[in-house]
Amino acid sequence: MKDNLERFVQEHIGEFDQHEPSGGVWKRVEKDLRRKQRPQYAIYYRIAASLLLIAGFSAWLLHRQQPKEIVTPVTSTIVSPEIKEAETYYASIVETKRAELKQFGSDYPVLFRDFNNEFDTLNVAFRQLETEYTKTNGNEAVMQALIQNMQLQVELLNRQIQVIQDIRKHKNWKSGNSSLM
Repeated sequence: MKDNLERFVQEHIGEFDQHEPSGGVWKRVEKDLRRKQRPQYAIYYRIAASLLLIAGFSAWLLHRQQPKEIVTPVTSTIVSPEIKEAETYYASIVETKRAELKQFGSDYPVLFRDFNNEFDTLNVAFRQLETEYTKTNGNEAVMQALIQNMQLQVELLNRQIQVIQDIRKHKNWKSGNSSLM
């Protein structure tokens, strides 16, 4: 069959060249090809992507500027009396320190947010340790890690309060020196 087609083309080659379409036909074909290459809905994707980018950036900025509340550790599901006692003790200290730290939140919102993020990291670790302690039926090493985490929370809050007090002292000292000069 292939040979028949080739023979037919060879015999009628002159007839193929006789009838050429006009120049207008080729222009319309080119125009149709260009139109098919660029889909009409592509502009909508560009607009949607731009709006999504703007919305995401705006949400990020708003989230970044709002100070977060510090999350209190949830009451433990642990039944061990040693852990319960330690948790009660440290929770009361943490609450006191957090209340003290919260007073500075409006004066230093960015610093307060960073402090909250650090504290949240310890809280997440505490929750993971609680789960692990429950799963291991009161493993001594996990219990020690829980107590150490609570101590770290108190130590972190003490350091955060000290940082803010140092900043305030520095501002007061700076304003006191500038009034003397």
